[in-house]
Amino acid sequence: MENSELYMDARVSPLSLTYYGFCLGNGNYTVNLHFAEIMFTDDQTYNSLGRRIFDIYIQNRLVVKDFNIAKEAGGVGKAIIKKFTAIVTRNTLEIHHDWAGKGTTGILFDSVYALISAISVDPDFTPPAEKGSSIPVRVIVAVVVAGVLVIFMVFGFAWWRRCRQQIGPLERELKGLEFQPGLFTLRQIKAATNNFDIEFKIGEGGFDHVYKLSSFLLNHNKGIANL
Repeated sequence: MENSELYMDARVSPLSLTYYGFCLGNGNYTVNLHFAEIMFTDDQTYNSLGRRIFDIYIQNRLVVKDFNIAKEAGGVGKAIIKKFTAIVTRNTLEIHHDWAGKGTTGILFDSVYALISAISVDPDFTPPAEKGSSIPVRVIVAVVVAGVLVIFMVFGFAWWRRCRQQIGPLERELKGLEFQPGLFTLRQIKAATNNFDIEFKIGEGGFDHVYKLSSFLLNHNKGIANL
């Protein structure tokens, strides 16, 4: 048979079988129910005496009464496809097989009356394209800005830590003094030392002459100039 792999096994039940399709778009669907009698035989053995009869419902509507797989297919081991149109109005499809109290009940495969091999459901309309979830632009901007701020904070903190580690011993020593050294331009220093007048010279250091600062800078920030 065609697509024989669909009929290698089947789902069975002693009373009923029910299948649900959820989250379907509303509209008309073509429902194909695949059957093949694979439990009874057509030989001269005891297994050939079995008869399977049940009803088929789609959307709670009876579409086939007293369905006999072997009889409809023209024998056991043969496939038959029953095609129906189902109308979905609440996004749900229900397919139900129900044993109606007929057929074989006391011989082989006791209490197994409903059987189905496969189900396929196809829409009779073009399904709408799925809409991808989009993130609002303001959310993207907020995330980017927050990320940039975090990066600046991290780098700023690292720079501050590095600057603290690079403070020399002279700076640490001067921090404990009453006066705080400042930065002066060459023009200010020349004015404070009267253009490096010898009278302002107080000694010599390892790099050059040492001058005291006049009141021009002392009023601003007490200190010495090492030139």
